Amino acid sequence: VAPMNPLTPRVFVNRVWHHVFGRGIVASVDTFGAMGDLPTHPELLDHLATAFVAPASVDRPGPTPHPWSLKGLVRLLATSRAFRLAVQPSESAARLDPANALFSHARLRRLEGEAIRDSLLATAGRLDRATFGPPVGGDAARRSIYAGVRRNAIDPFLGAFDPPSTLSTQGRRDESHVPAQALVLMNGGFVRGLATKRAERVVAEWADVPAADRIRRLFIETLAREPTADETAATLAWLEAEAAAASVPAADIPGSVSLWAGVFHGLANVEEFIHVD
Repeated sequence: VAPMNPLTPRVFVNRVWHHVFGRGIVASVDTFGAMGDLPTHPELLDHLATAFVAPASVDRPGPTPHPWSLKGLVRLLATSRAFRLAVQPSESAARLDPANALFSHARLRRLEGEAIRDSLLATAGRLDRATFGPPVGGDAARRSIYAGVRRNAIDPFLGAFDPPSTLSTQGRRDESHVPAQALVLMNGGFVRGLATKRAERVVAEWADVPAADRIRRLFIETLAREPTADETAATLAWLEAEAAAASVPAADIPGSVSLWAGVFHGLANVEEFIHVD
């Protein structure tokens, strides 16, 4: 961190940019040498590195009055115009920057396995937000940052979503799209158990809430948006069809844990649940 060493702040800022935007200004976040990629915006990288290590002043405003402030850096990036861009590129951006190397539009990104796990726990109302303490197993309700990692016994849920290497440092995770990820969300005991827990709360807490309003609330809690009219109609039709197949009277649908578990389980398997756009 000596002032005459410019490499450390550049590497640090680039990694933070990578995590916020999905790709670093230098794409090879682990390699800044001749074998790595060239920066797409070298002046921006220099500016951010300088602002990161030097406290702000009246003459030179910066992201934070404190040097080496990670929170200040993240705040600067997350409040930038670049961060607010839409995934869908404009006509000119699609023509001039088809690979989005210049960050002309947002990058569709899949959440890391830990974030997916925490999102499932949170939407099911089971997330334990307590801080500190020893590591726990993957089936516990604590945040994934507390999930213990053992080289020879990777948690099956987290292991499906490209966990970082346990043998060496890895600045940029792999991102695969393989059937195991869909299967662990569809058939995994962890997800199905959370769906049941969420359904138990739906039945107990929303006893007098009509089915359409329940569906609306579940969409908002799980996908952060309201359902379309077609989605509401399709979900209601699915409930009726499943109730008929299971010989559940229409009057008992509001109190059926298994049916409402199916609704939540289905929402957790929608692509937008595990992606940031």
